Amino acid sequence: MLKLVLFAVVAAAGQLMFKRVAQGVVGVDGLAPLLQRILLDPWFLGAMALYVLATLLWILALRDMELSRAYPFTALAFALVPLGAALFYGETLDLRYFAGLLFILVGIYILSSTGPQIADHPKTVSSAVL
Repeated sequence: MLKLVLFAVVAAAGQLMFKRVAQGVVGVDGLAPLLQRILLDPWFLGAMALYVLATLLWILALRDMELSRAYPFTALAFALVPLGAALFYGETLDLRYFAGLLFILVGIYILSSTGPQIADHPKTVSSAVL
């Protein structure tokens, strides 16, 4: 479960860094200058590195847990990104955000606390599925 929480935190941090990149390209016209500015931006490179880390954490988590139990944790990033946006970019969160956050957290709890884990029921992917 720790890997899933870390996955969500790292993915959310990447999104916050992408916002910083977007702020740096306001007013940049033309595809070539835009791509050059983005690809050379240290915030973009950092965000991409975080996404690689998030992907590795996700794969490690999936070794030990069924996808159907792990996937709800991706919604945790939906809760963390607005909190970070409020903290780092001064964005405003209202009561609807906090009500939605409560639903997300309850949903993650409900969906991740039911059903067997891979260790309980090892399965292989059928070649017919592929």
